[in-house]
Amino acid sequence: MWRFIVCSFAFLGWGFYELSGGSDFAPETQQAAIFAPLSKPISQPVELAKAKPAPAIPQVVLASVTTRAEPLEPLNAAALIEPAKLETVVEPTPVVAASQPLDIRTVNPNRVNVRGGPSTNFDVVAKLRKNDAVTILSDDGAGWVEIETIDGQVGWMADFLLVASN
Repeated sequence: MWRFIVCSFAFLGWGFYELSGGSDFAPETQQAAIFAPLSKPISQPVELAKAKPAPAIPQVVLASVTTRAEPLEPLNAAALIEPAKLETVVEPTPVVAASQPLDIRTVNPNRVNVRGGPSTNFDVVAKLRKNDAVTILSDDGAGWVEIETIDGQVGWMADFLLVASN
């Protein structure tokens, strides 16, 4: 085996030597750029372009800002001096009552794993003990239910591990 390794390295070394030029190899030389002197000296100075002044930009001032659609008042000097007042209207968001009662169940075995998804292929996110109460968030009838623990952790459990609460 060691002969094969030695022969392989010898062959690869010889191939590299030949492909890189062998004994005829001569590194390229780089020539430096040589600038010829000017035949005549520059007698007149070069004039740079003179910068032109920028045109004046008109100033725009907003007189007032409102959040309601009202007809605009004519612009007057007092409106330019005093800051505009904004009126903000916050409307309450209606609270929708739950249409169905909460489905609360308890854990039946002594210890169960709560998983990150509906399969044993997902990581364990929590562990529960017998008689711990959980709220069912969704049950598609496929054998796994999405639950929320009393601590607020959300995960998945096999539905046969839970029994209805009294």
